[in-house]
Parts: sequence; structure tokens; C-alpha cells
Amino acid sequence: MEYNYGDIIEYIDGTLDSNFNMAKKWAKDHNVSFNELLDRRNLPKRYFQIGEQYIPSEDDMKNMVRNVRNIYLIKYVDPYQLVIRWGELSDDNKLSIKGYRQYLLDYTKEENWWQHNPKTYEEWIENPLASNTTY
Repeated sequence: MEYNYGDIIEYIDGTLDSNFNMAKKWAKDHNVSFNELLDRRNLPKRYFQIGEQYIPSEDDMKNMVRNVRNIYLIKYVDPYQLVIRWGELSDDNKLSIKGYRQYLLDYTKEENWWQHNPKTYEEWIENPLASNTTY
């Protein structure tokens, strides 16, 4: 059986309704709600609706990608901001961390930046010049 977002499924209490169980599984597999429509309840019949597909707004996408960028700053850059650890790095490592930090800070200035997460340090270091950042 094929299901769609928003479908309403009828269920009769006390039955082993395979359509109901398959619809409930479909909703779970598609990470959407499967809620009873209490205003339509007429025992023994009950009605359940498969939730609507979530499509993030542009602002939602921007917030999600910005959060990934912030995590990368914390994971790859911030540990080296301490003077003690910074002094242990080679000049090449210092330059690459400075470059990656600037790439992350400038990331949200790129056109359509919110449509993709920024590169991890490992991805960026393979070709830092391809990231519109030169040092």
C-alpha cells in the first residue's frame, strides 16, 4: 500500500488492521507524526493522520548550517586559541589554522552559503585555495 503525507487512516478498535499498522510504520520510517484526530472519533471507529512533510525554510537552513560552522570553529580552531597550545604549532600549522578560521568566518558571506555545510578542516586543508580564501 502506498501512503502520502496528510493521509487519513481509519481504524476500528479491537481489530488487527494491517493497513493501520503499515501506515503507522510508513509515518515512522518517514519521520513524521501519526496522530489520532480526536474530533473525528466515533467509537469503534478512530481516525489517524499521517503528518506533513517538513520542508525547512531558508531561515531554518541558515541556522542549521551556521550551527555546523560554529561547531567546526569550536572543534578545529578554538583549541588552538590558547597561547600555550598556539606556541607549540609550526608556522605552517599556524597559517593553515588561521586560513581555516577565516574561511569559516567568511563562509556566511558566500552566495547560497546556507545550502551546504562548510568544509571540515580535513576537507578544507586538501585544497585551501579552492575555498575562496588566500593567505
